[in-house]
Amino acid sequence: MKFIIQKEIFNKIDNLIVGVVVAKGIDNSKEYPEINKLLDESIKLAESRFLDKKVKEEETIIPYREAFQNLGINPNKYQCSVEAMFTRISKGKGLPHINPLVDLNNAISLKYTLPMGTHNLALSNEDIEL
Repeated sequence: MKFIIQKEIFNKIDNLIVGVVVAKGIDNSKEYPEINKLLDESIKLAESRFLDKKVKEEETIIPYREAFQNLGINPNKYQCSVEAMFTRISKGKGLPHINPLVDLNNAISLKYTLPMGTHNLALSNEDIEL
């Protein structure tokens, strides 16, 4: 399995930085109260951060919207993951707890305004392509 980024993406977003973390031996069915707490704290901070504000106009979100536009993706139709989470939270819809790794990913994403994804590599042998 490979993580592949099309060269075209780097041509259109010349300041793109991508990181990949692979974690092994994690019991994702176990409860981790620390992770639940981290996600709940991140959600509360997001609620206060976007109170009476439009998420898409936030200075930390604009670069992601511009990157989507550079790639020919309409950011009003397709939001990056962190914008979608902030928008959901700002509308009072909260954010569900899914499983420990996704919850940790979401907590970090919200805390640092960073689009992130979590994939279970055991479920597929396909390459992950951006």
